[in-house]
Amino acid sequence: FFKALADQLQNKLINTPAIIIAGPGFLKTDFYEGSLIVGIDEISKTLKRVGFGKKSGVDLPNEFIGIVPNKEWKEKRYGRKWFIGETVVASIGQGYSLATPMQVARHTALLASSKLPTPYFAKKFIDSNFKPKYEDVLTLIQKRDLPLIQKAMYEVCNHPKGTATKYINTSIKIAGKTGTAQVIGIPQDEKKRMKEEELKYYSKSHAWLTTYGPYKDPKYIVTVLVEHGGHGGSTAGPIVSKIYDKLTELGYIND
Repeated sequence: FFKALADQLQNKLINTPAIIIAGPGFLKTDFYEGSLIVGIDEISKTLKRVGFGKKSGVDLPNEFIGIVPNKEWKEKRYGRKWFIGETVVASIGQGYSLATPMQVARHTALLASSKLPTPYFAKKFIDSNFKPKYEDVLTLIQKRDLPLIQKAMYEVCNHPKGTATKYINTSIKIAGKTGTAQVIGIPQDEKKRMKEEELKYYSKSHAWLTTYGPYKDPKYIVTVLVEHGGHGGSTAGPIVSKIYDKLTELGYIND
């Protein structure tokens, strides 16, 4: 959505490959540049509109709302002004940003269907007139750009250079996005940056992979977070594959 907002302001497109192979050293500058055009306050407004920084409405108690930072939030929290470098960091989901697996799964459903659902754990409802709630939160520009994002997410799991492709092993064609949430900061002036596998367990990044499938007719969202798991694709990919295989085995998906 940074792309869509930047597109609105300057008609500037972020490259699809940035989504496909985004990772350490890969095309993050596209997101950095887009964030500087848009600004943290507009980014914050958009993220809140599409389900982050607030409760999802799930029928469970004590839901954590996460953190969607902006200038006002930092001033209230730390009594300090916002720096432009923090906008750059926030553009790739790092820094102060916090999200729950439920929020990420819900947002993935939005990208798959263009509607933001309210999740439920209840097996059945007493009210026979009950209908699941879906919010129409996307702007016209975001709806226009949605097929591009969907295609990029498909290639994350299927393109030869996709960050999850070689770790996905399921008969179901799926789309998704990998993520690596850093737990500690690594100084930029280190001559030799430590590799993920060289870090101690509690210093390793959290591994994310959120997906939807089948790609052409989305029915399920599978979001996996492995605490201190390292890179998203390599750690979460095999887990996601097993879940889709089980959904197929149980008859929920016809391959």
